[in-house]
Amino acid sequence: MKHTMIGMQLKCKHLIATFLGGIIFILTILSSVEIKAQGRGGIGRNMQGMGARMGTSGSSGGSDSLSFEKRKFSDDSVNVRFKYLDTARYSFFDSSIADFYKRVPVKPEYIQIGHNGNATRPLLFSPLRSPGWDMGFHAFDPYALTIADTRFMNTTKPFTELGYLVGSKAEQQISIVHTQNISPDWNFVIQYRLLNAPGTFNSQNTNHNNFRFNTDFTSKNQRYHAYLILMSNALQSAENGGIQDESFLVNPNPAYEDRFNIPTNLAATAFSSRNFFNVKLITGNRYVDKHFLLRQQYDFGKKDSIVTDSSVVRYFLPKLRFENTVQYR
Repeated sequence: MKHTMIGMQLKCKHLIATFLGGIIFILTILSSVEIKAQGRGGIGRNMQGMGARMGTSGSSGGSDSLSFEKRKFSDDSVNVRFKYLDTARYSFFDSSIADFYKRVPVKPEYIQIGHNGNATRPLLFSPLRSPGWDMGFHAFDPYALTIADTRFMNTTKPFTELGYLVGSKAEQQISIVHTQNISPDWNFVIQYRLLNAPGTFNSQNTNHNNFRFNTDFTSKNQRYHAYLILMSNALQSAENGGIQDESFLVNPNPAYEDRFNIPTNLAATAFSSRNFFNVKLITGNRYVDKHFLLRQQYDFGKKDSIVTDSSVVRYFLPKLRFENTVQYR
């Protein structure tokens, strides 16, 4: 009995060993097939591409395979900063819509006699700080672009901002801002804004067109700076002098339900245009101004640098500046 039990145990151990050996043999074959497939596919191509790049460039360089390179968030982001003509410190560009009044020309401290684009005046006292004689035409100042609010930008990638606002009676505002760096020290900005509103009543239509192109250039040694501004404002706003009689507002005539048909004190026999592309002023105001500004600077000072573990940041400390500004309006 003892010999029989020992023989059965040895036979069971032999069967288990054979079974385990078969499993290991099958796994070894499958793994070898997988390795060969990878060698013929992605790994082989990647190694061949790396060898070719190392043979041509002498270094490993970058890889165009996702196996060797991880995409960074900064590759899809853009960093835009700006400064004004008479400021030296850059500010970061804010494209949020937290404050709605950053997107419309008229600020909350202003009131107007009608819809967007009509004459306006501030409720807060704001004296004129510019020297010299002033003609006093400031009813449409909020709708015009100025030299003071021109932003000279610097961006890591081309950036475009599109804006569109629409209101009642086909009132709309279109704005486009595009900035791009030609080189790390040379940037340009193009801005266009259109504000159009046919108005609720006759001869109340407005149409404002603003265009601005500005660029700034800095030499590699940071001694020479050049700023250029080309700007044009065309402001148009009609006047009707008010309606002839307030009873037209409650008149049962169905024609007067459209307030455009109510007679006005000015342009009572003619009707203003509601066409977006063909603006016609019967009676009103038209202001057109064009600006050209070229400023050049040359600095004398001291050069210095900041050395870190992997890079050297060079900067320039100006001590004396010669500046020339040519302006035409």
